[in-house]
Amino acid sequence: MDNPKQIFGNKKPPLGTIPLSAQLACLQALFDGALKYGPFNWRKNPVEAMTYVDAALRHLQLWKAGEQLTRDTAVENLGAVMACCAILIDAEAHGTLIDNRPISKVEADMLHQAENWVAHLKQLQVEREKPTHA
Repeated sequence: MDNPKQIFGNKKPPLGTIPLSAQLACLQALFDGALKYGPFNWRKNPVEAMTYVDAALRHLQLWKAGEQLTRDTAVENLGAVMACCAILIDAEAHGTLIDNRPISKVEADMLHQAENWVAHLKQLQVEREKPTHA
């Protein structure tokens, strides 16, 4: 690799790896919010984390239930999830996030430990499915 621009460029974050379809879905939701509330409003006025966590979860559940688009504005529900996450990340980076999460190391540990019972139950099912030699 002799091109000095490429050598220099290869040290930079590869922003082109975010799929355009995902960028546009997120942008659609952020643009809708910008029209309603003003662009980057969360940088001007502090926002509560749980407002966006709850909204992201609602949009994700709607998508899971088969609704591609929001009923009120026809914005992609998955784009709205991404927008909620983008706002949380950006508000945290700019010091305007009110962190009202119900933080619990116990719950975090429980979720990680659940991998053990998932593996255990899967192994039991493998044992159940083994042919018996009678």
